Parts: sequence; structure tokens; C-alpha cells
Amino acid sequence: MSKLFAAFGEIELPCPIGTLIGGWIPPERPMRMKLDPLQANVAILKNDDATLVLISLDLLMIDIEDADEMRHQVAQVAGTTYEHVLISTTHTHCAPAATEQYDAPKNHPFVAQLKQLLVTCAEQTYAKLEPAVLGSGFTYETDITWNRRYLLRDGSAWAHPQLDKMEVLYAEGPIDPQVGVLCVRDMDGNAVGYVVNFACHPLFYGGQCIATANFPGVLRRELKKLENPNCVTVFLQGAAGDISHSNPFDRTRTTMESVGTRLAQRSYEVALAAQYSDEVTLKGVAADVQLPKRVLTDEQIARAKRVLAGEDVVIEPFWHPVSSMDKKVFAAKLVELREDCDKEPLLRAPLQALQIGNTAWASVPAELFVKLGMQVKLGRKVDQTYISAYTNGMVGYVCTPEAYEHGGYEATPCGGSRVDPGAGAVIVDGLLNLLAKL
Repeated sequence: MSKLFAAFGEIELPCPIGTLIGGWIPPERPMRMKLDPLQANVAILKNDDATLVLISLDLLMIDIEDADEMRHQVAQVAGTTYEHVLISTTHTHCAPAATEQYDAPKNHPFVAQLKQLLVTCAEQTYAKLEPAVLGSGFTYETDITWNRRYLLRDGSAWAHPQLDKMEVLYAEGPIDPQVGVLCVRDMDGNAVGYVVNFACHPLFYGGQCIATANFPGVLRRELKKLENPNCVTVFLQGAAGDISHSNPFDRTRTTMESVGTRLAQRSYEVALAAQYSDEVTLKGVAADVQLPKRVLTDEQIARAKRVLAGEDVVIEPFWHPVSSMDKKVFAAKLVELREDCDKEPLLRAPLQALQIGNTAWASVPAELFVKLGMQVKLGRKVDQTYISAYTNGMVGYVCTPEAYEHGGYEATPCGGSRVDPGAGAVIVDGLLNLLAKL
């Protein structure tokens, strides 16, 4: 084991007034106000064994092909390999559309500029490498997140239910309360940067003509206040496919500021208590898995086409497109998914596992449901094992088998939910196989 060198960097992403903001349902949302900077944040950790690069982007998601290209480009300037580069999105719903989305077409000029900015930021960050020490730890935060899916009396599931109109029985799943923290300090004890992991949808200001990094941006700002103005934070979103900061029984309980500030305070406490070392194990492995796409029946497609023709047809009783999206948008995506599956029944998903000191990081390009993330943590049987979802691309929601049975927004077979109910097991097995190799 050799001595650690580290550096962190940040760069602002372009989002001028008028940019179409993705992450919601139509109509289109041209940006009218920016609450705070959208950023790319970079961490580079290097010793004689490996160089790892961790990047977080204030975006909803990115395409797998774009992530592949960016990982190769960053690897080249950082003197490392594709397998050792992780590119995650914070999943803010208030950022330019880097993929095709319901409410905005893919912003190709933005994506091209993003690739150039990442290379520049990686080069500048690599040039700042200096001897460093690293500490890690975790804590629990149980008062700022809730499972957003609730079972109703009829056996269906609904995201963010309206309690005055629905008979809610119970939450479908748990939350992941673990806050994972890495802190890197220079040899004088100054904080160079943090890596923070937590599972929660950043939905504040969603649906508005506002750009914001959401609570991860508040987290970064507050850690600068607690540590120093040069401290950079890489936020890696957890398995948050069914996790939200919104409590349906008390919708006034949290704000963007309160969630981000609370995470910063808790992360700072972990960093203060951590033991630091300049001898840190760095490893990384990666492999692709093939996920089966949703198989749709001729009857389902026929009903979808009747909706597109203007008929008031229920496509499936437990799919609730009208709860979160226009019914015709849902029907069109359903037909599109069938055509896509007929052309290619499998979807490539790049998986990755990194070891940083006593911590393990399992990354997946999906909106992974929290129970599936917990299966990876349980299978690994190491306290400091974390899930980095929304990473190295996106295949859409990956739900638990029971969630597909209960239906609801996340399980609705359309643009956001393209994979078969068996995809979760493929991902969990794939991640556990990679973690076993570390």
C-alpha cells in the first residue's frame, strides 16, 4: 500500500436564461431563474496502485453512450482507465436536459459543452494532486426522507398520494438512512474535499421554470462554511428510486435548505470523528450486464393506440399515468417501448465497484429502488458499502418485483421504466460479483 495523493475540483455548468429544464412532465419549461450554480464536482485519488476519479454532475441523468465517452476522455487526462472513472448525476429535477425527457428534447449542444468542461476540470484537478490523508465513516439520518410509494385499499401503489382523496394503508418500502462520508485533508489538516452518499430524490422546485442544484448544492455550500471556501464536495446519489424528502402526512416538514444543511452538519460530524491515514487502498472493477426489456402484450398496445386516437380508455388498472403524466404521453411512450423492444430485447447496463480505503462503492445506471440497494449492502456484509445510483448512464427505474405487481408511476412501462421485473435481480447479482473481486 502506497501513499495517497488527492485533489478536488469544481466547474460551473452552462445554463443561460431560456434553457429548457428537464425532469418533469409537459409542458416545456424554459428556465427563468437560477437559484444557485449547477456544477460538475471532481475527486481524484491516486497512489502507486491505482488512480480513481469520482465525478458528480448537477443533472437529472445522462445517456450511457455519453457517459462512456466522458469516462474514456477523463481517464486519458487523468492517466487512468475507463473502469476507474465514475460519473454520477445528483438527479436534480431542475437542470438542462442531457437526455431525451418527457418535457424537453435532449440538449445536444449542452452535452457537447459538458464533455469539454469535464475534460478541462479533470485536467486542472489532476494538476493539483498533493499528499493527503483520508478518513471515512457513516451516520444515520431518519428525519428527512420517506418512501414515497404507498399501498392503497385496492392493492395498487401510488407515489406521493393525496391523503384527502385516497385511502392509504402503508408505505410500500423502507428508506436508507445511512449517510456515507469520505473526507480528504491535506497534510496540514485542511479539508480538501468530501464524498457524501445519501438516498433521496432532489424534487424541490420540480415542475417550475427554475434551475437549481437542489439540496446537494446546499450541502456543498454549507460544508464550505463548516470547513473552508476551497472544500469541494462530490455528492453520490443513493438508491433513491422510491425515496423522497416529501412526507405525505406533513408536507411542510422539509425544505431544500433544511435537507442540505442537515446533511452537511451530519457529514461534518462524521469527518471530525474519523481516523485519517495516508495509506489508502484504491481498487476498481467494472462489467456490463444485459437487462431484459419490458414485454408488452398486443392487447396493451391496442389500448394505448385507442388512447392516442382520443378514446378514454384505461390501459391497465394499476398503472396510474394520470397521477404524474398526461395519459397520451404515457400511451405514446408505451407504443415506443414496444417498438424498441422488438428491435433489441436487451438493454446494456455498465456496473462498477470501487474500493477506497475501508469503503466499497457499487454503481449502477438506474433509478434503483431502495430495497434492491439494501440487498447489495446486506450481501456485501461490510458496514461501509454504499450505492451510487444514477451513475455512468441511465436505464430508467428498476423496481422490486412487488412494486411491478402494485403498479404506480415508477413501474409504469414507458420511457422511465423500460426493464423487465427480473432486472433488479440481475443488477444485484452483478454488483455483488464485482464487490467480491475487490
